[in-house]
Amino acid sequence: MPDVFFRNETDKPVHVGVWAVWLHCYTNMLAPGEEWKIHLAGIPYTIEIRAGDTDNHFSPNTSNEALAKIGTAWGHGTASVLTAVGWGLGVIGLGGVAGQMASGATRDRAFQTVNDTMGAAIQGGASYFNDRAPGHLLTVPQLSMFELGHRQYAIRRNGEKVQLWDTLGNCVKGEQ
Repeated sequence: MPDVFFRNETDKPVHVGVWAVWLHCYTNMLAPGEEWKIHLAGIPYTIEIRAGDTDNHFSPNTSNEALAKIGTAWGHGTASVLTAVGWGLGVIGLGGVAGQMASGATRDRAFQTVNDTMGAAIQGGASYFNDRAPGHLLTVPQLSMFELGHRQYAIRRNGEKVQLWDTLGNCVKGEQ
């Protein structure tokens, strides 16, 4: 597992969270000039940076809330698919065109259920990926740690924007 370093090059403290569906690890109040070192497996992560001057610390509850949202969304999506498959298998079992005609009301209810549950799944997924805590500064999705060797990132300001700078690759990985 490579070492990954985050250095705060802004003039204010920041909170840094590393997500892999759940909040994998975090640090709160990373002071200006300080560096945080972690060991990460070679999978894609989402990096979230929040202002350290607001009451928006990362905590185990942060992860639990996100897992509840995505779990509910997955449940709705699964229910939607199973409802559609169940209706389809019921029509086949009832016998072709006659079965379809006899099951018109069932079909309408099944499609409404599919529509409602898939809509709930989409809303749950959207809230998981789009909820912003107070003081949110930057989210960098799907940052890969597949590269061999250590990774070094600097949290910087570029005017009004915040950047996650790859100091070894000499490039911006994300900016908001």
